[in-house]
Parts: sequence; C-alpha cells; structure tokens
Amino acid sequence: FAELSLSSFLADRLQQAGFAAPTPIQSAAIPLALEGRDLLAQAKTGSGKTLAFLIPLIERAVKEGWKPAPHASAQAASSRAPRALVLAPTRELALQIEMELRKYAPPAVTSLAVYGGVPIERHYRALRQSPMIVIGTPGRLLDVAGTRHLDLRGIEYLVMDEADQMLDRGFLRDIQRILQLLPTQRQTMLFSATFSPEILTLAQ
Repeated sequence: FAELSLSSFLADRLQQAGFAAPTPIQSAAIPLALEGRDLLAQAKTGSGKTLAFLIPLIERAVKEGWKPAPHASAQAASSRAPRALVLAPTRELALQIEMELRKYAPPAVTSLAVYGGVPIERHYRALRQSPMIVIGTPGRLLDVAGTRHLDLRGIEYLVMDEADQMLDRGFLRDIQRILQLLPTQRQTMLFSATFSPEILTLAQ
C-alpha cells in the first residue's frame, strides 16, 4: 500500500487495520481506478473487492477536496447531488459497504446507505445532509430519486458491486433506469463473481 502514495489518513487507517499488502484484486484494480479508468473486475466474496473500489473512492474524495455537487436546479431545493454512487443487490451488502467506508474515510467524506425494508422518510431526512457518497439497492435508489430527494446528475464515480447477484435478483431494468439518470461522463467500475453473457452486455 505504501507504493500507492495514499493520503496520510487512509494510509494510517489501513496500517491500523493490519493491512500491509493489497490482495490480488486490490493490486490489479486500485492503480487503474486511481487513474480514472473504467473497470470490469472478477472477484468473489472475501477477495478484498470492497476495498478495491473504496480505496480509490476515498483517495479521490480527499485529494480533490470533494464537496457535494451543486444542485442542478435552484428550484429543486430538495434535490441532493452526491459525487459517487455504489449499487449493491441487498440491504446487508449496502450496509456492509458503508461500514467499511466509514472505517477508512475521514469524517469529512460523508456517506449514506439507502435500502428497502425501512421507512423511506428516514432516507429523505438523511439525504438533506447532502452525502458525498450514496450506497444503495436499485429499487430504493429509484424511489428516492423519483421523489426528487436524490439528484444523480452530479455522479462522477459509479460502482456496481456483485453485478451477477443484481441480475439474478431481476434488477436489470432498475439498473438501466438508474444509468439513464447519471451523466454519461463518469468513471464506472463493475465487480462480478462471474462473466456471464448478461454481465458482459451490462458492462457494455
């Protein structure tokens, strides 16, 4: 990790967690992600893939001094414009990703997990704080975006985690709808345990 010249806060947190060397997926993905490249990465659970996309995300937020993107419309007072979006197939995974993010990111890098199974008003209230990074399941993300509590037009960085699971759960149409709400100029990283024809079509 020392060879990546990470910001001091992130480097210290990784050292405190006992991570001396990146896993194979981290070694392959992190340098490319830091260059702003799009990625299609094959990685199973337990391979360290969460940090493979969180480390470049945190690093960009710190070094670029991220602030919430300005609202696209002054009239849309309730719209919130994060800079990064992480799609996950389940509530459990969305919460796990945000927990990892909070473990390694400085407090100034704000985040929020949104998912079904809880009152949507809780997410409406949390989105008023304009988190820089939103992690969520596709259905709930569409719900909060559809009511203008979440503005996705400022997204610069998109991650799809466990893309094969999202397709197995029938999220393809929701994912396509979300992609239509995002800027075409962005960095996209897709992580999947398999490279099925459906995954490759989604990647394209």
